[in-house]
Amino acid sequence: MIIIDQFRNFISVKLLKRKNKAFTHFKELKNAAKSFHSKKIKRIISDGGGEFKNNSFEQLFSKSCIKHCFSSAYTPKHNSISKRGNHSIIEKSRCLLIQFSLPIKFWGEAIATAAFLCNLIPKQDNNTRPFENWYHPKPPLEHLKPFGCKARILIPAQLCTQKFAPVSWEGVLLGYENNGSSYRVLRSWDQEVVISRHVVFDEKTFPSISSQSTIPTSSDLRSVFLYSNRNARESTDTTLPEPISEQLELLTEEEEQQESLSEAQEFQPSRIKVIGQRHPTLISSDIDPENILSFCRRPRTKLIQTRVDEVPNSYNKALCILKKE
Repeated sequence: MIIIDQFRNFISVKLLKRKNKAFTHFKELKNAAKSFHSKKIKRIISDGGGEFKNNSFEQLFSKSCIKHCFSSAYTPKHNSISKRGNHSIIEKSRCLLIQFSLPIKFWGEAIATAAFLCNLIPKQDNNTRPFENWYHPKPPLEHLKPFGCKARILIPAQLCTQKFAPVSWEGVLLGYENNGSSYRVLRSWDQEVVISRHVVFDEKTFPSISSQSTIPTSSDLRSVFLYSNRNARESTDTTLPEPISEQLELLTEEEEQQESLSEAQEFQPSRIKVIGQRHPTLISSDIDPENILSFCRRPRTKLIQTRVDEVPNSYNKALCILKKE
């Protein structure tokens, strides 16, 4: 259900499961307009749908002195602002779903996000934003993130039961909550929308929800553990098969020896034989005898001798060293 304030150009979107909830949403918007601006609604323009033509709306309009006008069938000029607003929101939501490869089941989240973004766009006539005209404070432009980008939600400390468990959930940004101060993030592993303010975004990554892999939680692991215990308990309760009642014939000592010999012959390793020319035992060379020395080799001697000079500790010793040199 989309309601547009013609004076402030503010768009209000409410996702309804049934049309009979339209009256409740209109009453909430009527009370909000009275509390925010201290003004009453004077006229309502709607189509001839059954959700607007009923006793509840008639009694409320007569009690609040509100004039209810119905647009003619197939005549969008009678309610041009509402028709144009619906067309713009549907176009933006379609672009969001197609660009970021989200399934069609998230059309409601895309419409709510598109309406929120429309309220942040300045109008050409007065260069003011509808969000600022309705709520008075400046819109939270610094909190805007790309629709469908990768997000990580901080897990509250109350839900972290293990010390080394993950501290964040991975998901996809779907929209905003609380006038843009919080985020609506679709958690990947259970497809549940989580509202949180403590979110970190990767604005360059846009994962596909259909390709997200599921991560088991502690409750899932607990159910698997209970299921395995139940299966183990059922397996212990089952009756075991009866032992074989046939009599075994004992072997004699000779038969046992023959079986052991046959087993040894089967598993006896074979010796590896080297095929080829044998290496020579005598080593000879064609060295000229004139190149062989007739005398013994000299013993090993020091080729370099090092001398450690004594450091004189007096003037006379220093003079003596100089005289020796």
